[in-house]
Amino acid sequence: MKKKFINIGFIGAGMIGQVGHISCYQKTVGCRLSALAELRPELGEKVAKQKNIRKLYKTHFQLIQDPAIDAVIVVTKRPTTGPVVLDALNAGKHVLSEKPMAHSVEQAQLLVTKAQQKNLKYSIGFMKRHDPGVIFAKKILEQARLDLRWGELVSIHCYSHGGNFAPHCQKGLDYIMTEENRPEGINSWKIAPNWLDKSLHDEYASFLNVFSHDLNLIRYLAGTKPEVLSASFCKKNYGVVLDSDGVKTTLEFSEKESTNWNEGVTFTFKNATLAIQLAAPLDKNKTAKIILTIAGKSQNIAYTNQNKCWAFQNQASAFIEDIRHNRVPITSGADSLCDLFMAEKIWRFYKT
Repeated sequence: MKKKFINIGFIGAGMIGQVGHISCYQKTVGCRLSALAELRPELGEKVAKQKNIRKLYKTHFQLIQDPAIDAVIVVTKRPTTGPVVLDALNAGKHVLSEKPMAHSVEQAQLLVTKAQQKNLKYSIGFMKRHDPGVIFAKKILEQARLDLRWGELVSIHCYSHGGNFAPHCQKGLDYIMTEENRPEGINSWKIAPNWLDKSLHDEYASFLNVFSHDLNLIRYLAGTKPEVLSASFCKKNYGVVLDSDGVKTTLEFSEKESTNWNEGVTFTFKNATLAIQLAAPLDKNKTAKIILTIAGKSQNIAYTNQNKCWAFQNQASAFIEDIRHNRVPITSGADSLCDLFMAEKIWRFYKT
């Protein structure tokens, strides 16, 4: 007999934890906000009160020992994500964690293996896969490649020059912050694979945190496990060339201060171009835009629920349904492990 409610525990109550996760599960049918673990006492108390979360724990160790909790959402400092997830899986809890799931293939494989051994749902927060525009674009791409309506697919180009997304999402955000510092001494894992020169660890971790979204998305849309052919690095500007089952795929990433959000994927066919322009992550009022260009004429492709369904909200609903109906998450840990393989191959091209 299926449980009427999935009891959710939240580990971490920072801005993303509140806005991108706790607030979304508040609106999700079939779950109950049952517990919160937050190392900052004042913040934990305020968030638990505002969100009407019944139980407040000082540490994630206490929360995962609560037998009433079915699943946990982990939004902690990135180096602590892996060990916290491992603790939760060992305790028998389904897990959704923010990306990146870990900082090396070795670390990520440990988590995936544990989830499989325990027969638990383990999902990663690649919410872009839950954007209605991305989902609709994937259907168009699959059909176009099947019926060759625009000829053969010639190339794929993914770009991310996102900059600061805060100006895109100030309106309507509801979260609490305090002056408390995050405690030190929490169990952390290395922020880079063992083989990478230590001088590059911080930059690698930043790359993975920002651009793993795009590595994950290109695999989802292209429907392949691309092979890394080459990569170039220049002052936090990155260029990567992939082979996606015979289709040349280029990635262009940079970190900048601009407030102009500029991220997307372009698919060039022999006789048309399909472009997907992504919305800023915390912009609740926008979804991905799809633009089709044929013979120099462009048109926006409309789809159901455009500008209504926020990717973060859809992600929360999907995780609950994955648990209730024993589905494999579309952002499963096992699938997301591929992103770590790609990231490590890319960084092997770094010339120190």
